[in-house]
Amino acid sequence: MVKKLEFIILIVAIGVFVFVSTRYYDPVLAAYEKPLTTLAKDKLQDYLNSKNLGKDFNSYVLSYNERDYVDKSSSAKTVPVLIYHAIPNTATRDTEVSKQSFKEQMFALKKAGYQTVTLEDLYAFLKGEKELPAKSFVLTFDDGIKSSFYNVDPILKSIGYNAVMFIIAGYSLNNEYNPYYLTKDELLKAEETGRWEIQAHAYLGHRGIPVDAQGDLQPYYANKIWRVDKGRLETNQEFEARVYHDLKSAKEKMEKELGKEIYAFAIPFNNFGQVGSNYPEAQNVLMKLYKQVYNLVFFQFRPVQGTDYTGNYAGKKIDNFYTVMRMEFFKDTTASDLLNSLEASQAKSLPYKESFQNLTNWISLWGDRVFNDENVFLAKSNSNSTSSMTYLDGSYLWKDYEFTLKGNWDKGEYVSLIARYQDSNNYLGCSFRNGSVSIEKRVQNSDQKIATRLYNIHSGAKNITLGVKVSGSGIVCSVNGQAVLSNAAVAGSISNGGIGIKTWDPQPANSQLTINDINVKTVK
Repeated sequence: MVKKLEFIILIVAIGVFVFVSTRYYDPVLAAYEKPLTTLAKDKLQDYLNSKNLGKDFNSYVLSYNERDYVDKSSSAKTVPVLIYHAIPNTATRDTEVSKQSFKEQMFALKKAGYQTVTLEDLYAFLKGEKELPAKSFVLTFDDGIKSSFYNVDPILKSIGYNAVMFIIAGYSLNNEYNPYYLTKDELLKAEETGRWEIQAHAYLGHRGIPVDAQGDLQPYYANKIWRVDKGRLETNQEFEARVYHDLKSAKEKMEKELGKEIYAFAIPFNNFGQVGSNYPEAQNVLMKLYKQVYNLVFFQFRPVQGTDYTGNYAGKKIDNFYTVMRMEFFKDTTASDLLNSLEASQAKSLPYKESFQNLTNWISLWGDRVFNDENVFLAKSNSNSTSSMTYLDGSYLWKDYEFTLKGNWDKGEYVSLIARYQDSNNYLGCSFRNGSVSIEKRVQNSDQKIATRLYNIHSGAKNITLGVKVSGSGIVCSVNGQAVLSNAAVAGSISNGGIGIKTWDPQPANSQLTINDINVKTVK
């Protein structure tokens, strides 16, 4: 009788422990307070989290239907890369995503058929050495924050996802215990799961440095430091030596402590001189230094010229160095927002008809683009610009096609239909000006007007159809279905690229095109 009573008490005690553990134990907070104490406790919590998450995933209902224009090929033509930072229980900063929101986002991606691939897979894809399944993507986290492992790993385990962690080596590997950043033991533990790859984010360069005598702090890599001892900014040579030392130190420290090859680097603060610097040559110098140390360099959309699409396309194998675009998500991002962004990044097939359902498809370089409640697309300048320019994400691989739009040319000096848009420095176009039509070309940021014809077309035109057709080296401009200007040898080196729309007027907020139909069809 006593033994039976002891057995019952033991079972009840275990039940209470499990209940309390699952309801109140927070692995992130525990990690902040002290290292996890026992392997048994760790494994128990991991098991319980995974079991509950499995049930959550099975009951998750996805309210989403993929649109017809997404390329249905079995292999990926482009691979998007996602970036997150901290994943706390409750998000308080804009760069944070709460654990609940992140879980819903990952469940939505899994239910929609998306699957993570490794960094090695991405690298081989970019070099053109490996095909990846359609809907492949890479999941990345910056900084090596504890919450981005402890709150994320059970979710990854429950749905079979993997991820990349870019760490600040000087913060994570120079201390046995750190209250905020993952330590060496925790990083090794993460890699042992088989779900995590660890790469570099900086050595000690993830911080601000004084850039003038007043002590103004700006990003470490993007600026020259103010040398108080000399009363001046550092020289070009000093800048290069300092930054190279940090890049190299991160790689060497990580390879020594973690026993693995470090070949990828995520740029701190997404700033390498392209958004303001006290050193005009910073961007070119940094790119040279990155190539000396790493094979892959990651940045957020869209600071680099020549990389205007959100997905990453396979490139030619030249020197094994690639810049990789990432899409960043924030506190208010919903699962629907994420799905729209990934769908927009996917390669689009022809024929294409705009459904006016996913504004994310259209990327704005400047000015405004709006889908209103009546399924009408407005391309217009605003109070801060004399023009607007927007282009269709996922259309980079298109070659020979005819692009037409219908609508009202409300106001402005001219509107342009862009074809074979590769990036903001390379594309073709038909410009419809007040009283004329022109064929124009931009190559390496240099504008060329190929041909012009006087034509009775003016702003204020209603229910007008404008078109541009590209085939081989030729281009044709049309109005209301009639060809009005052509050139047989304009394309040159611009053999592929997507579509875009541009408006312009000398006065700010005085150019606008109202569009109610967009169609693109293949031509031979």
